[in-house]
Amino acid sequence: MWPYARLAQCAKHVGGPLGLVVSIAAGGILLGASGTLAIQNMMKKTRKEEFDKGNNESDRIVDSESSETH
Repeated sequence: MWPYARLAQCAKHVGGPLGLVVSIAAGGILLGASGTLAIQNMMKKTRKEEFDKGNNESDRIVDSESSETH
């Protein structure tokens, strides 16, 4: 836990107790939104890689089957 004096000093820099609460809330929202976007982008990339991998494997199967019949 922060010492009261340090907390009061931080609140003074952001416009008082209400400013401190708003700053903390805004920071939490920003971190939450950033985290959500990062996870969404990671999931998109993973899905795309899995899709590409699946397409490559099916292409190899089709290629091997067509080369066997000729």
